[in-house]
Amino acid sequence: MEASAAWVRDGASRDATAWERALRLGSDPSALAGEHNVVRHGPVATPVRWGGSDARADADALMRAVAASLTVTGAATVSSLDALPAALGSRLDEAGVTRVVEDAASAVKRAREHGRLRIIGAVEPGVRGHADVAVYSAAPTASWLDVLPFVREQAVSITAHRYGTPHPPSGRIGAALLAGEVGIARG
Repeated sequence: MEASAAWVRDGASRDATAWERALRLGSDPSALAGEHNVVRHGPVATPVRWGGSDARADADALMRAVAASLTVTGAATVSSLDALPAALGSRLDEAGVTRVVEDAASAVKRAREHGRLRIIGAVEPGVRGHADVAVYSAAPTASWLDVLPFVREQAVSITAHRYGTPHPPSGRIGAALLAGEVGIARG
């Protein structure tokens, strides 16, 4: 049990590092003087759908996904067909996670609000096949890549000149985007 808790903690630590050092901030790999091409990531309140069992591995996978959501968005919602096992529900309650009991159709409807759904365990019939919902169903890892269902990538291009004359406000906006000072609407 201690090894599984350490696995979740290690993954959450990698998530926090990736969020603070890379994903929360913008990057401009082109570094052109005449324009800014900033790639950045914004938080998305992606619901997590529990399709797992009471097995320790499934419970740890759920906690790993919840940790990724909490790191990026500061909140998490876990949806399930039936009530969660008591011990798992208690762990989620301690973390301040919202729990919802609903069928698969309602889970898909909830996922449409954000355009994505993170699934832990079995994928229920009727969840896949919706063009407006990206389904993330791969097993969680200890890698920072587990935050990807909870971020939306955005590319911003700004011309830094006006008819060839440098335009200082564009430079200030580009710098603010790189520093993560300009927010992305939460999805």
